[in-house]
Amino acid sequence: MIIVIAVVVFLVLGGGFFYFVWNSVSETDTVLQPYEAFGKAEEFYGMQQYDSAGYYYKYATDHDRYMIEAWLGRGNTHYMQNTYDSALWYYETASAIDQTSFQPRYNIAWWYYTQKQYQSSLDKLNVLQQDFIENTEVLQLLGDNYYEMNDFEPALQW
Repeated sequence: MIIVIAVVVFLVLGGGFFYFVWNSVSETDTVLQPYEAFGKAEEFYGMQQYDSAGYYYKYATDHDRYMIEAWLGRGNTHYMQNTYDSALWYYETASAIDQTSFQPRYNIAWWYYTQKQYQSSLDKLNVLQQDFIENTEVLQLLGDNYYEMNDFEPALQW
């Protein structure tokens, strides 16, 4: 009787283990398209699971090195994890891919603002504003920079 119970337990546990290993391996063997990985990264980012988000943003950039959104996502995850210099590097990488794109250039100016480097932020924003004249995000950040520098007249203007 003990042998029968031991065999049943062995089969049940062995089957469960085999099922777990099989499903784990088959999931990791799945090849994602870069935009699928980006979608997963955005989901994890929204849940504030930055390590997982970073993994999928990296997967996306590894498989499509021109995906600006994923480079920005990598920067954002680093920023949220307090690795600020890495965040800037990813923003600059995204900007280098397309030097006319708004979001990477704005993120760089925003980064300087958050690091209390207001003049550097203003320098980036002044160039950005020439390309995006009426962009409210740019105008708001211009005003915020001047306000932090206690230069209230241009702060109100922007």
